[in-house]
Amino acid sequence: LPGFGRSEHSKESNYSPGNYSKLILAVVKKYAKSKKLIVVGHSLGGAIALSFANDNPELVENLILIDVAGILQRSVFVKHLSQFKTNQLQNLPASGLMNQVLKGVNTLSDVVIEFFDQFSDLQDLLMKNPEVLGALAKDKVAIRAAAALIEVDYTEALSGIKVPTLILWGADDLIAPLRTGQLLNFLIKSSALEVLKGVGHVSIREAPIQIVDKILNWLSVPYSREIEKPKYVDIDFTCDKEKNKVVQGAYNKITITMCKNVTLQNVSAHQIILKESNVSMLNVFVDSENIGIDATESVVIATNLVINAKTGLKLDGAKLDLAGATITVSDRVILPVTESLTYWSVSRIDSPKTGKRNMHQRSVYQ
Repeated sequence: LPGFGRSEHSKESNYSPGNYSKLILAVVKKYAKSKKLIVVGHSLGGAIALSFANDNPELVENLILIDVAGILQRSVFVKHLSQFKTNQLQNLPASGLMNQVLKGVNTLSDVVIEFFDQFSDLQDLLMKNPEVLGALAKDKVAIRAAAALIEVDYTEALSGIKVPTLILWGADDLIAPLRTGQLLNFLIKSSALEVLKGVGHVSIREAPIQIVDKILNWLSVPYSREIEKPKYVDIDFTCDKEKNKVVQGAYNKITITMCKNVTLQNVSAHQIILKESNVSMLNVFVDSENIGIDATESVVIATNLVINAKTGLKLDGAKLDLAGATITVSDRVILPVTESLTYWSVSRIDSPKTGKRNMHQRSVYQ
């Protein structure tokens, strides 16, 4: 691709997934012999493959995504990287850039994300101004491509992917968190996620035989693994001053009070109440005639959250990181009691007031 290997570098070029997609289309039109393509992309290439498949659905027969970089809202991506010590990132892409970033901030994730929030205008200047970015990055194309990558909102593109899709992910990936693969599997219909144990971000180098075998087996008979919603039952769950709890299955109401490191995974409920707790959610479905999730002084990291309710979220001093969320309400999406912060990544809301909206941003509610 332009800017990599021995190809030409340009300080003026915008190395964005969308522009790379246009380049690939030009190459395909000139050289491709078949009418349909099998498109494979790793890391930045995975993001480019997504863009290409969305832009040119008539040309793609199968899509294979490997440890796709980006996708999450940019501050959330920084938060993920900040969880690791700088020596863990030394052999990974853009490690020098991350080392400089981490020198200036506390590596506690909440502190990092708030630090970056303070400089949103500076981020816009660096990310969107090619002259400034070119002067700072010089010929470091990887940095400039990464900067363009994390500006992209893939919400619309993911809903438009209809072709059979295989998603391969290293379980120990430090660059692209596994939750990204999980939300891709959730949002792309006819997709399957395969997680490679003991493998990091550069899975095509770390486990080439395993990667090739999985691709060839899947191409012989493409399969999909959709997330199933547990059926509701009339049972309540309560967590009170506990830690490291894992909750699965179907419930009427879930109440979590002063608990740490609670995980809700493959859960359905009519209401979830959180008080002074730290909770992670994966594949959680809430159907409520009133308030879906009531969060007070709590921190929530949710991937693949679906809420159908009168009011989606009641927030009282809460911090939420929502990726792949879909919230449909008959009244309002957010009911703020006191100031609360939400990070939205490739999510959607639907309410009488806003209509249908894509959400890929930082929002403060008060």
